[in-house]
Amino acid sequence: MRGDVAEAVMQGEAFEGAIETRTSDLLAHEFERFGNERQAETILLVEDEIRVRRVMSEVLQLRGYTVLEADNAEAALQVARQSGKSVQLLVSDVVLPGKNGRDLAKELRRKVPGLKTILVSGYGESIALLGANSSEDIHYLPKPFSAGSLIDAVEVTLSGKKRKAA
Repeated sequence: MRGDVAEAVMQGEAFEGAIETRTSDLLAHEFERFGNERQAETILLVEDEIRVRRVMSEVLQLRGYTVLEADNAEAALQVARQSGKSVQLLVSDVVLPGKNGRDLAKELRRKVPGLKTILVSGYGESIALLGANSSEDIHYLPKPFSAGSLIDAVEVTLSGKKRKAA
């Protein structure tokens, strides 16, 4: 039940009423395998579905990351520009209002060379990474995913290691 709620939110499913239990309580078991080490990196999280973005943000913050949030590409560019923080990782949905996540990653990489990127999508890796250059080191995380899968993808991407097939 606990994982079902978080997974449904990360799929973007709408819920009627409030979820009474905090995400941190629901997902505490997901973090046991990662240890207690706090993370120092800053992540720019771009997701237009507010419930999905909130859950992802809370999961990442619980792990110790600083999370900057935006609901579309233009807002993400503005947040990145105005935050005063150095962003080490972009985590973006592929399908966004206006500019897509792939194009956002390209634009941000012109300003922040070597920016690591995870594109999230329910459409499949071939669509999400369409036109990506293999040297760009863009990772893909398929929806739906668990909190543990999100953390694993983030930590593998930040470490520079190749990710195992999902």
